[in-house]
Amino acid sequence: ADAFLGLSAGGVLKPEMVKQMANKPLIFALANPTPEIMPEQVKAVRSDAIITLPNFSKKTSTLFISLSISNGFSRDSSAPANLQVLSASG
Repeated sequence: ADAFLGLSAGGVLKPEMVKQMANKPLIFALANPTPEIMPEQVKAVRSDAIITLPNFSKKTSTLFISLSISNGFSRDSSAPANLQVLSASG
């Protein structure tokens, strides 16, 4: 599967690019406050994509999001994470 790790600017990943990715692409759209691509745009072109976005509802800073990502992969799975993981299939 292809993967996209975005820590850049909103809107830089286009639906056409996602459409060309391999099966089950993993998209980390982490630009703040606007992600590189919105989940609705991914869902419109791919049903198998997995997209991860920062949790904007908590008004977190980019630094906090970055720290959450680096700690998120080693933390207890029962602990709350600061990321939303959305499957394009629903």
